[in-house]
Amino acid sequence: MKRFQPEFWMEIAEAFATQSSCKKRQVGCLIIKDNYLISSGVNGTTPGDSNNCEDADGNTEHWRVHHAERNALRRVTFQQAAGATVFVTTAPCWECAKELIGYKVSKIYYGECKEEYEDVLTYLEESGMEVEQC
Repeated sequence: MKRFQPEFWMEIAEAFATQSSCKKRQVGCLIIKDNYLISSGVNGTTPGDSNNCEDADGNTEHWRVHHAERNALRRVTFQQAAGATVFVTTAPCWECAKELIGYKVSKIYYGECKEEYEDVLTYLEESGMEVEQC
């Protein structure tokens, strides 16, 4: 079986990100195991909500938005995610990092990293997870 390079999966994650309804930042996340896509997610609001991530002034309504990692994880079991690799277009926040650790993901490839989340990458590495920018 052909093993896809990390850049391939990151390009797919970037394509998924365009499906987000958020205007300020669109984030895509893929969960890959044994070279197969087992789940995907984008940032956005709860199904049935207005699907507006920002208020009238363009500020993100953080209380309303679910992150791409969480949306991808909710579609798999702990057993399915254990040992998987995650590709996310923006480095995880603290809450998503804790979820990824809890699901025993083995590696994370990320695209960009917001300055306030640089410590999150260190936290992930200290937890035993491989972390690499792609």
